[in-house]
Amino acid sequence: MWTGRCCNIPCLIQYSYVPLSPLLRLLVHSDVSIDKWILLYGSGGPIWNPPWVETEVSTLKMIEIKNLTFAYQGRDKPTLRDLNLMVKKREFVLLTGPTGCGKTTLLKALNGLIPHESTGIMEGSVIVAGNDTKRYPMRELTQKVGLVFQSPDDQIFSTKVEDEVAFGPENLCFQQEDIERSIDYALKAVGLSEFRNRATASLSGGEKQRLAIASVLAMHPQVLALDEPFSQMDGKGTKEVLEVIRKLNRDGMTIILVEHRIPAVFRLVSRIVIMEGGRIVLDEDKEKACMRQDIFRRLGLWFPKGSGLDELLPKFLFACPKHFLINLRLASGDSKTRLPGSSSWNRKSSTSIRFISKKRFDDDSKKSLFGQQPVDIGQQEHNEKSVCNGVNCPVSKPDPTIVLEAKDIYFRYEKKDGFVLQGASLQIRRGEIVALLGDNGTGKSTLLLHFAAILKPEKGMVEILGKDSRNLNSVKLAGKVGVVFQNPNLMLFRNTVNEEVEFGPRALKFSSHKLSGLVSETLKALAISNLRDEIPLSLSNGQRLRVATASIASMQPEIFLLDEPTQGQDRVHVESLMNYLKMKSSEGAALLFITHNLDVALRYADRILFMNGGRIVENV
Repeated sequence: MWTGRCCNIPCLIQYSYVPLSPLLRLLVHSDVSIDKWILLYGSGGPIWNPPWVETEVSTLKMIEIKNLTFAYQGRDKPTLRDLNLMVKKREFVLLTGPTGCGKTTLLKALNGLIPHESTGIMEGSVIVAGNDTKRYPMRELTQKVGLVFQSPDDQIFSTKVEDEVAFGPENLCFQQEDIERSIDYALKAVGLSEFRNRATASLSGGEKQRLAIASVLAMHPQVLALDEPFSQMDGKGTKEVLEVIRKLNRDGMTIILVEHRIPAVFRLVSRIVIMEGGRIVLDEDKEKACMRQDIFRRLGLWFPKGSGLDELLPKFLFACPKHFLINLRLASGDSKTRLPGSSSWNRKSSTSIRFISKKRFDDDSKKSLFGQQPVDIGQQEHNEKSVCNGVNCPVSKPDPTIVLEAKDIYFRYEKKDGFVLQGASLQIRRGEIVALLGDNGTGKSTLLLHFAAILKPEKGMVEILGKDSRNLNSVKLAGKVGVVFQNPNLMLFRNTVNEEVEFGPRALKFSSHKLSGLVSETLKALAISNLRDEIPLSLSNGQRLRVATASIASMQPEIFLLDEPTQGQDRVHVESLMNYLKMKSSEGAALLFITHNLDVALRYADRILFMNGGRIVENV
């Protein structure tokens, strides 16, 4: 299979930093059973003991960074500033901070990509396993530090899953037997054994993220550094891969994880490091870090230990009646979402929940919501009023005009393949915000592309603004239907952020006065005014995603289609982005967005759709 392929060290250097970029499907699954992991690893431990496995806890330094400052070429200000950090062997460190604070740059410095590949000025030192990355060959550093970045599409270049995982071990000149065992080990670890012979192009975003992790694990690094590795994974996949990472850490591997959704990984990590403006502002044991709520609030980060609605809802969502989500928002009294339609209280919704919480809640409606007693009707009416007053709008039905409709559509990418969409049907009305959730590989992105006429159904019909999509040109729809792809790099091609955002309205021949106002308004709304003169592809992934969204919003489309719009964003930017989209909805735009973040869907969507097996299986 691989015989005759020569070592390609330059490609390996590129391969060694793995771009990666969905979390919690709807955590219906709580803890993964021990039986599953016995099946995965066998009762005798890992299926193959890799080099990092140790039997004794080590206190040796694995990483030591001293006075590290780095400025990218062409930048006036350094991205990293006099940074100091020490990580011991076998530690599990959570690295977090606001979008654009330098987290990704720091990871790139760990395996020599900075300064060897990324041009710029570096001062200070990075020592990994006793080796200075400035002087140590990158081929050797690949086995010291394996990097998994946010966007898997930027990393995967093989056409077959098996070949992608084999590439690293081959270039490191592993023996043939060890290459085979590395592939088996890595694919089984991330749950992709059955995908071994699949084409990489056929994988979903979350499946590609798993593959990116597997391709690094196959090289058996001593340190695994991951940059937002779950942003496109569903909840089940996220939990499974997190358990794999936890076991790797227990077997001796050092883990450095960049993640904004701190509560999701808090129980696994031993230490929290927070960055701001290229510096470390907090470096503590996780329990001590929890005592510094002031820092989390000031930087707009999710607090490590969640409580109440956000933490508990996913555990019992699917046990609730169909219209429970609307009632839940009214019962809790803390919704910021404009509610559609009639919202009279359904007593069955509260009494049907059999999830008894030991948490303390601040009002009786929340207590009853998570217990077995029905909510007090007076409290319910008070909450309904407060919800409406909070958003300064009445509870009313959305515009009945249907702007998007799928009628029993079927689609497959190749005739030889199975159908990705199998009888999908739905309607979306003007002014409506609809969230689309589901496991990886269920057809969410494929359905989204049908509503932009980029894909056309093999069977059934898609209507966009009342017209059959088979008669529409996706390019000509650009001013009316705006699409934000999962990978923002596919949308960015101009020299500055300002040029990127003004490109669309300029192509649509907006007047100079209107164009200038729209660009300024959109840059401000999405918190990227300070980046207007920056090169888009030089920004962090979260910033790039906001620039891509701004480039679509500035064209004032009637329909927004967004694939994972909140990935890579801190809490403040998630809220500002979604509030901006909610404002567009109030002006009449229809919004369909894909997400694995149930909290975002619950807070901002008028309706939530669930996909499975290529069709909509729930509409609430």
